[in-house]
Amino acid sequence: MASEDVKTYDDDLAFGTDCPSLELLDFVRGEKVGIEAGKVHVLFYFQAFYKGAWVINEQVTKLWEKFAPAGVQFIAISQDADVPAVEKFLTKIADGRVKDENTGEIYRLDIPLVAHDGKKATGKLFAEASKLSVLPIPSLYVINKEGKIVWRQAVTQSTQLHQVSPSFEGQLEKVIAGEAVELANGEAPKAACADPDEGEAAEVDDLALF
Repeated sequence: MASEDVKTYDDDLAFGTDCPSLELLDFVRGEKVGIEAGKVHVLFYFQAFYKGAWVINEQVTKLWEKFAPAGVQFIAISQDADVPAVEKFLTKIADGRVKDENTGEIYRLDIPLVAHDGKKATGKLFAEASKLSVLPIPSLYVINKEGKIVWRQAVTQSTQLHQVSPSFEGQLEKVIAGEAVELANGEAPKAACADPDEGEAAEVDDLALF
């Protein structure tokens, strides 16, 4: 079962909304693309300097290997400082220097499409769709064939893709099959805060919906 901080709640406001445009992204690997009608997309937001999440890059690469033959378009989107930082990281991966410091396991990011999100402009649009103040990194979005956001999953080095509930892979399989995703986590919890006018606790929406 996933820990509370990586849950995607059933009332995520992004669900069913149009996927933001990818026009502002600078593609570092592969030709520039957008969201194509009739195709399922997985958008993977990452940052090179977050060493603890390098294992997620490998897990997403394995998902790409499994689902690309089914026509799913994977796009990795970096929120690092600039394009040279992304290029340097990809070179480091190609040289086999991105690996677990304890086990020596090499982590890949072999997705053919890698882009840089300059000034995090596109990421802000995705965060706003869920009414988040910032976009959690790493995060994955599933876009259905109609171009709608149907699932969002934040992960950490301690709670990885194979540990989240509902299963990210299972959700993706449902979207590929044209089925509705599983909703099993209920509504986001409310956070109590002091109301300066009433002098008592008031219920407010928790902005951390992941």
